[in-house]
Amino acid sequence: MEVTQVHNVLLVIHVLSVILWLGTGMGATFIGPRLVREGGTVALAWLSVAEGMGPRLYGPASGLTLLSGIGLVLTSDAYGFGSFFVVLGMTVWVLIAIGNGAYAGPREKRALQAFEAGDEETGRETIRALNGFVTVELLLLVAVVIAMIYRWGA
Repeated sequence: MEVTQVHNVLLVIHVLSVILWLGTGMGATFIGPRLVREGGTVALAWLSVAEGMGPRLYGPASGLTLLSGIGLVLTSDAYGFGSFFVVLGMTVWVLIAIGNGAYAGPREKRALQAFEAGDEETGRETIRALNGFVTVELLLLVAVVIAMIYRWGA
């Protein structure tokens, strides 16, 4: 396979992984709080699903985004690792990975444990705080998508 074909395959993988990562994140951020407000078994079922989304969905999709992005840079003559949009994308990726590991993941687990223990108020408060973080994370991802579409600093 020639370099142009490899680049195009990587681009498709990159775009689809970003759609999966960003799209499910936006959907979960919209749906999740509404289900948590319902309380009881509805909230518990949602939080059980949401807690597993990190390692089963967001992690693989973000990892594939990073790896395909690196491949795109390696197969391109138009931009490199010093291009602003590439630096921005990799920086945001690292910040989100750290933030999810250190903050979001433990908060999701804490909310689930609170609902399992019958402490719905603590669970709701934890989710409210988490949603502020996730909203910032999603806005950063949208900014990166815009930077990449326009290839800022290529």
